[in-house]
Amino acid sequence: MSDQDAVDAFHRIYYEAPERTIYNTHWLGVAAQKYPTDLWVYQEIVFELRPDFIVETGTYWGGSTLFLASVCDLVGHGHVISIDIRPIAESRVTCPAHPRITYMEGSSISPQVVERVRDTISDAATVMVILDSDHGREHVLNELKVWADIVTDGSYLIVEDSNVNGHPVAPAFGPGPMEAIELFCTVNTDFAPDRSREKFFLTANPKGYLKKTRGSALEGRLLAAEEEIDALRKDRAELAGMRDGLRGEIDGLRAELAGLRGSRSWRLTAPVRVLVRALRRP
Repeated sequence: MSDQDAVDAFHRIYYEAPERTIYNTHWLGVAAQKYPTDLWVYQEIVFELRPDFIVETGTYWGGSTLFLASVCDLVGHGHVISIDIRPIAESRVTCPAHPRITYMEGSSISPQVVERVRDTISDAATVMVILDSDHGREHVLNELKVWADIVTDGSYLIVEDSNVNGHPVAPAFGPGPMEAIELFCTVNTDFAPDRSREKFFLTANPKGYLKKTRGSALEGRLLAAEEEIDALRKDRAELAGMRDGLRGEIDGLRAELAGLRGSRSWRLTAPVRVLVRALRRP
């Protein structure tokens, strides 16, 4: 089993036990429904970039919203705008209040909502976006198109739950975030997956940490080439191991054959073999 096979196997175990894992993850008592490995990466990104605004689509219970606001508190900078179709009056019952959080009601691809966000962040130097609403391919692709240009150079457009539809979980989900990412990156060369953000192996967002830089397309191609080279090196190492194993087996057989040739039984049957060869001649 390869390292990736082992990671995928654990990923499926983790995902298929949500009452123990995903639904049982909280930040300051509020349900977050995020992988702890991804939350850790989020705080690293926030610390590095110190974004003026983090736009989050899909609030739900508000645990991840509070987490992001708490990290902004720790670094002393930043504000979170969280968008959800659930009415604000209903959200207030469950979602935590915080001076660094603004909740907005409406669809994440609604022109009115997008315009409100644009007005709010108009003077921001650094903006990052996290997409975690409807996970259908078309909706995610529309979100990517809508929010891509507000992400600042060097920052991130993070697509969550790209692990569904067999990547490696929920194989029956249907086209989702991963497929949207692949389509988006074929036409928008300003973004490319930053696979270094998947350093903890377990992530709900494979290929979903999209970094915006002018050289993203080239970086993406370079990373893909490096991954292919690593795979070829592994294949070469496996072939070398097989070759060495066969050489050892051949050496063993030669030694065994040499031993047989020196034995009495071999000497007794040698004349018989000579006679058989003579009889076979025309």
